[in-house]
Amino acid sequence: MSLRYTGHRVKSLFEAGNNYLPISLQRIEADIFIQNILKRLYKEKLTVLSKHDSILCKYSEADIVEIIMKEELDRIFDAGNYFLRKKLITESSSHKQEAA
Repeated sequence: MSLRYTGHRVKSLFEAGNNYLPISLQRIEADIFIQNILKRLYKEKLTVLSKHDSILCKYSEADIVEIIMKEELDRIFDAGNYFLRKKLITESSSHKQEAA
């Protein structure tokens, strides 16, 4: 027996099963970031963009964005059950990345 997983390829049950977990995790991640965090940030009229499991924002709004993210993640996962990392992206750092 096989499953049609995409319009171009038929996958075996084993192949489809191996893909199930990462796809499910991606959907959960998207739900958390889009339906919870991003929605609340937009409601607060903040200038933000979602990029996978990240939120891009203005430097001047970074503190409030971090507070809101922590509130939402604490509500979903409870405090201390996740890790946040902040990264400052500047024009010069993006040029360094392009050169590398």
